[in-house]
Amino acid sequence: MAVLALLFAGCRKTGNDWTFCNGCDRTVWLGTFSGSGNYYNAYDGNMPRNVPVTLLIDSLSGQTLKITVVSNPDFSWAFAGQKKDNTYYLTLAGSSQSLSLNLYQKSGAYKFTGTAKKFHRPKPDSVVLDASVSFEVLKEK
Repeated sequence: MAVLALLFAGCRKTGNDWTFCNGCDRTVWLGTFSGSGNYYNAYDGNMPRNVPVTLLIDSLSGQTLKITVVSNPDFSWAFAGQKKDNTYYLTLAGSSQSLSLNLYQKSGAYKFTGTAKKFHRPKPDSVVLDASVSFEVLKEK
């Protein structure tokens, strides 16, 4: 019984009261978010940590969002996709890049965690990662 209690004690949150923004209106997604992330470049093996990252999200029309991820000077890509529901996550996958986002809220503040990847397909059944950035960004006021 003590072992079971120890296992569950390790799962408890410790002072982090960010919660998934499930049910948040789509307008919360819009705006500029800034923070930092970890970058990976497969061409030179470069893996800088804590690089500045900016996420810009605009509404193109209807449910379509334009999302730009910028981590200068190495990483700047644009994504477009539909956000049809009010879930806390969004995944956009294409033939040469992908983006996954999770939206969190805490006391009227919002943040995203996510990963953007750029890749190529040397053969139809294989994928090679070229670059990626994993980030945590807060909504600017």
